[in-house]
Amino acid sequence: MIIISAVLLVVGIIFIIRGRALEISSQNRKTMLWIGSALIVMTVFLVIMGILQITDISTNEQGH
Repeated sequence: MIIISAVLLVVGIIFIIRGRALEISSQNRKTMLWIGSALIVMTVFLVIMGILQITDISTNEQGH
């Protein structure tokens, strides 16, 4: 999970940097910024879900 999160985060940052740095048409620039932002948000969501799963396992007890 850590490797997947790192890859998604790096790719998202690359999309945002390339979208801001390159002189390309406005539609392509917006698309690259949206893709980069979406990848970063998905990475944050993945990390939060992983943390929740880890804490759920550690607090799980036999019986209710």
